Amino acid sequence: MLRLLLWGGYGLGDDPNYFSAYSSIYRNGTYSPLDPYQMRFGIWAPVVVAMKLFGPTEAGFVGAITVASIVNLVLVYLLARQEWNDRRIALVAMLLLAVCPLDVLCAGLFANDMILATYCFAALWVFRRSLRDDVTAAGRTVAAVATGVFLLCAFVAKPWVSLVAPLFVVEAAWRWRARWPSVVTAAASTALCVGAYCAWQWKRFGDPLYHVNVSRPFAIFVPYSREIMLDYVRMLFRPNDYGALFAGYYPHALLVLAALFVRRLGAAGKWLGYTALILAGLTALPAGRVDGRWVTLVPHIFRYLALATLPLCLALTAYARELLCRRWDAGAVLVAGFALLAIVQSVHVTEPTRDAYGEQRRALAFVRAFPDAKVWADGGIGSRFINFELRGAHFERFGSIRSENPPGRAAEYSAIPGGVVITGGARNPWYNCFPCGGNLDRYTPPSTWTLLATFDGARAAYRPEPLRIWRVATRAETKTGPEVGTRP
Repeated sequence: MLRLLLWGGYGLGDDPNYFSAYSSIYRNGTYSPLDPYQMRFGIWAPVVVAMKLFGPTEAGFVGAITVASIVNLVLVYLLARQEWNDRRIALVAMLLLAVCPLDVLCAGLFANDMILATYCFAALWVFRRSLRDDVTAAGRTVAAVATGVFLLCAFVAKPWVSLVAPLFVVEAAWRWRARWPSVVTAAASTALCVGAYCAWQWKRFGDPLYHVNVSRPFAIFVPYSREIMLDYVRMLFRPNDYGALFAGYYPHALLVLAALFVRRLGAAGKWLGYTALILAGLTALPAGRVDGRWVTLVPHIFRYLALATLPLCLALTAYARELLCRRWDAGAVLVAGFALLAIVQSVHVTEPTRDAYGEQRRALAFVRAFPDAKVWADGGIGSRFINFELRGAHFERFGSIRSENPPGRAAEYSAIPGGVVITGGARNPWYNCFPCGGNLDRYTPPSTWTLLATFDGARAAYRPEPLRIWRVATRAETKTGPEVGTRP
C-alpha cells in the first residue's frame, strides 16, 4: 500500500528512451539489436509483459518495477529465514525493507535496478538453499541449477550483476568442504547459461558481449576522483537537493548499532560487509584504463542504489536482532518507532516526483478538452504527451519548444501559429536539464494568447514558475474575430 500511495510514475531522465524502446517491442513483437535499451532482455521482458497486462501506459511501464519491489519483500524474508531461522526476525527484515525510503521511492519510478536486485538476490537465495543440510539432495541440485538461471537473467539485464559475485564467493567458501558438489553444480549451471548466451551473441553479432558493448558509445567515463568516490556516501548520509534522505536514517542507524555492538561484529556484521562490497562496486565499477589512466562510469544516480537496499536492510536486521535478543519488548518498541519514522521519511523523499509527475498528469488531462489543437511544450512534458496521450502516433499534434535560454524561447513562442501552449510548471526533479524547461521567464504573451488554466505549486528548483495552459488564436481566428481562446 505504501508503494502504491507514494507511487511516482514516468519521468526520470532516460525514461523516454526506455519507453520508446519497450513500446516498440510491445507493438512490433520483436527487438532491434541496434538499440542498446532493447538488448537488455532481463529488463524489457517483464516490462513488456506488464504492458501486455496494463497497456503501453504509465502504469504498464513502471508496473514491472513496482511488482519487483514487492517480490523483493518476499526475498528479504526468505533470506532472513535462511540466515537466522527465526520467523520473527525475518518479519523484521521484511518490515524494514517495506518502509525503506529509498526502496519506496525506486518502487514507484522506472528504477530498473529493482528488477536486477530481484534476479541477483533470488539467485543468492537459491544458491544458499543448495548449501543447506535440511534440503534433500535432489532439492539442492535443483536449487544449484536455478542459481545459474537467475544469474543469466541478471546478466542480460545489466553488467552490475558482477557486483554480487563476492557474496557468492563468500557463501561458497564457508560451505565448500560440506557442499562442494552444490557449488560446482551452481558454477557449472551459471557457466552453461551465460556461456550459451554469449555464444549466441558471438554467432549473431560477432561479439560475445554485444549487449554490453552496444551501450559503450552512450556511456561516459571519467578519471577517478575523490568527489566521484564519495558520490554514494553523500547520497546515503546527507540530505538530497530537496532536503530529504534517500535511505532515511538506515545507514546512520546501521553504523551506530555496529559501533554499539562492535564486539559482535563477527556474529552480526556479515550483511554489513555484503552491503559495503556492493557499495564499493557501485562506486568503482565499471572501470577501465584509457590513455594510461583508470576511469569509471558516470553519472552516479540514486536509483542504482536499489541493488543495495536488500543487504542494507538485512544488515540493519542483524543488529536489530542483537537488541531484540537482549530485551525483546524494548527492542520491539525501537524497531516499531524506527519503522514509523521511515514511513514519514518515505513521504518526504517521494514528494518531488509525486508533485512533478502528478501536476503533469493533471495538465495533460486538462488538454484533452482540445482534441484537435496542436500542443506546444518543452521536451520534458512533450515525451509524456507523445507517449501517453498520442500513443506514439499523430506526431503532428505536438510542437516542441527546444531553446534552452529565455531569448530563444521567446522567439519560439512568438512564432507559434496557434494551438495550446503549456509553459512553466514542474519537470523531472532528478538529473534534469533545468534550463530546458519551457518557462515564460520575462516573456509577455501577446493578445492572441488567452490563459486557460494555472496550476499553482510550491516553488522549487524543478518548478521556477507555475504551470500555465494557454490558447493561442490562429491567424484565421484573429482575422475573423471569433471567440479566441474558448474551448471547442
